[in-house]
Amino acid sequence: MKMLSFKDWMPVITSMFLAILPLGAKQPPPFGESITWGTGKESPTLESLRGKSVLVVFFQSWCGICNEWSPGFFTQMEKAYGDDPLVTLVALKTDGGNLADAMSYLEGRTNTDRWLVGVDDNATYYRQATGDDNLYMYMWVKPDGSVGAVKKAWLYSSGSDPKEFVLAMDRERQGILKDAKPLMSLESPLDDALKPAIDLAERGLFLGALAEVAKLGSSSDLKEDVAAFRKVIADRLGSAVERYTAAIDDETNENRYLAYLALKRIEGDFGASAPGQAAKTAVRIHSSAPWISEEKEAEKDYQSIMRRAARADDERSRERIAKSLQKLAEEYPGTYYGKMAGASKR
Repeated sequence: MKMLSFKDWMPVITSMFLAILPLGAKQPPPFGESITWGTGKESPTLESLRGKSVLVVFFQSWCGICNEWSPGFFTQMEKAYGDDPLVTLVALKTDGGNLADAMSYLEGRTNTDRWLVGVDDNATYYRQATGDDNLYMYMWVKPDGSVGAVKKAWLYSSGSDPKEFVLAMDRERQGILKDAKPLMSLESPLDDALKPAIDLAERGLFLGALAEVAKLGSSSDLKEDVAAFRKVIADRLGSAVERYTAAIDDETNENRYLAYLALKRIEGDFGASAPGQAAKTAVRIHSSAPWISEEKEAEKDYQSIMRRAARADDERSRERIAKSLQKLAEEYPGTYYGKMAGASKR
């Protein structure tokens, strides 16, 4: 079923997202609750993938014409990035259906083991991240966590024969790979027995990676490798906590609330570890602060507006959405989501 289109007012949201980037809010919104992932109990996060390039492809299955060229697109994407430890591929279905539908669609087009696959309910995250509801777009998140590009995924290289998608071109690929590094950078290779855990860690699924390592038991032959593996993850988490703590302590940082949310996630997932405890301390310092209360209210209202926007299929509804965004911006002018809404007035 084709998702509802509200292109009459979506240019407002597009300008909202793009206009806010020069102000410093260059981080993409975190993956939200609208996404159902095919990764079991652990949900991927953009913060866990910091250091790699992340390509998020937003795809749809209802378009017959798209279905004719999409096998070539996914084949080229897999060939260009699928085996590269510098890149994580994410595929989000945005036009309804469940996870089984998403996997079924992709399995005929690509090796799904090379993708983090999810379903974005009502295209909520899609619209929030790209400001659009068009067919087949992508978002590139750079190794530093900022947005590198938001573009149409289906564009071809001019004059190429056979047809080559721009995103898979070597020129584009080199730009996307620049400054990226594997998450599990080690001085010496680990035993092959740790490969399943390493594969999970490279996708930012640290909880699953640690659980996989735990299956190896206390084998003396693997003791040093397991310790080295765990240290890399602990160091990454520790660095993240330091970075996010500095961000929330900086009142001028426009991504301050996103840093707070990232710390909450680390606390929840790794609370018993040293990084988890450090995150807990940082969260506790700010959790009762007035600015956090404002941010939470702004986020709640913004997400509510986005859910209503997904059902806005007439002019009157679209006008109400636009007014709601302006009202949110006026009520919460200093918040992350208030600024996103406020940019729509420019």
